[in-house]
Amino acid sequence: MIKDRYEVDLALAYLASMRRRTIQNIWNPIAPGLGGKMEISSDFLRHFKAAGEMTPQLVKEILAVPGIEAPFRDLTGDTIRVSERVNDELQIDPDRRLERVEVVDAGFYRNRGAYIVGSVVVAGETGPLALALLHREDGVEVDAVILRETTLRHIFSSTLANLHVTRTRYHELVEYLHRLMPVRPRGEHYSTIGYNHVGKLVVMEQITHRARRQRRNPGPRARAARQRRHRLHLAGDGVRFEDHPRQTDRPIQMGRIPRHRIGAG
Repeated sequence: MIKDRYEVDLALAYLASMRRRTIQNIWNPIAPGLGGKMEISSDFLRHFKAAGEMTPQLVKEILAVPGIEAPFRDLTGDTIRVSERVNDELQIDPDRRLERVEVVDAGFYRNRGAYIVGSVVVAGETGPLALALLHREDGVEVDAVILRETTLRHIFSSTLANLHVTRTRYHELVEYLHRLMPVRPRGEHYSTIGYNHVGKLVVMEQITHRARRQRRNPGPRARAARQRRHRLHLAGDGVRFEDHPRQTDRPIQMGRIPRHRIGAG
C-alpha cells in the first residue's frame, strides 16, 4: 500500500520506532540506501543566467523565489547592496566572471527569519550562496549575504531550531545541502529540516556500514591484537583456544595504580 509512495521511509521509520519501544530490542536500520547519492531533478532548482557579474536585477529575481508576500522595506537598496557584496567578496571582474546562479525553489524559515539557499559558479568554481532575510516591523530586509561553507554550516547547525522548508521532496533537498556542505553527514541534514526519524536511520546505516567495513579490513592495531589473541595454545591435549580475550596487552606494573581525586572541581 505504501511501497510506491515517496514517503515510504517515514512510515518505516515510525514502525521501527514503535517496535523498539514495544520490544526493547536493538534498533537496526531498515531503510537501506538512504545514505547514498540521489539525482536532483531539473525542476527542483531555479537557474539564473548571469552576464558576467551579479546585478541588482538578478538579485531581485532571486529574492522573489520564496514568494514572500510581505513587502520589502527597501528592495532597490537591498538589491544594490547584495550585488556589490557578491561581486566584491568573490572578486568578480572581466577575467573572473560569474557564470551561473542556482537556488533551491523554496524558502527556509526559522522564527522571524528566512533564507534563500543556492550556489554560484565563478570562473568554473562552485560555491555556496545564501541570503538571510529578516522580517522587521517596517518590512522585510536582507540581513546578510553568505558565501562561505563554514558560515552556511552555522545556519544549519543542529543546536538551532529546525528549519521549515517549503519543499516536500526532502531526499533531493538533503542531497543538495550535502553538496553545499559535504562536511556535515546526511543524517544531520535530515534532522536540521525536521525529518529526525529519517536522520536517525541514515546515521545508524552509516555506523553499521563503517563497522562492517572495519571488520572486513581492520587497521594495523586491530590486526596485531587479533594475532596476539590467537597465539594461546594448550599443548598438553591439543586444545586450542582460537579467540581468547585478554584484559590488557601491556604487563601490569606494580606500584602504578592510578589515583582519582574525589571532589576535585
